[in-house]
Amino acid sequence: MENSLPKAQTAMIMGIVSIVLAFCCALIGLILGVVGLVMSNDDWNMAQHNLDDYVDGSKLKTGRLLCKIGIGLNIVMMIAGVILNLTGTLANFQ
Repeated sequence: MENSLPKAQTAMIMGIVSIVLAFCCALIGLILGVVGLVMSNDDWNMAQHNLDDYVDGSKLKTGRLLCKIGIGLNIVMMIAGVILNLTGTLANFQ
């Protein structure tokens, strides 16, 4: 009988939402990405040595990857927003 990882699907959903929110509200997306990564760490530590014994081991890997991509994308978007705001580029679009 294969075991289930309780937070694998939650991490995957948070990673997807984090990537989507990077384009409209980066701070919330960053928070969701970090929370999803922290939540998946428990399952990752539990299943790290024998990930193939779990039904949703691939979901956990995918969720962790999506959270990491979401965190990186949100940080880039926040930096780009600050740079555009400081250079006055956004003021020209009125």
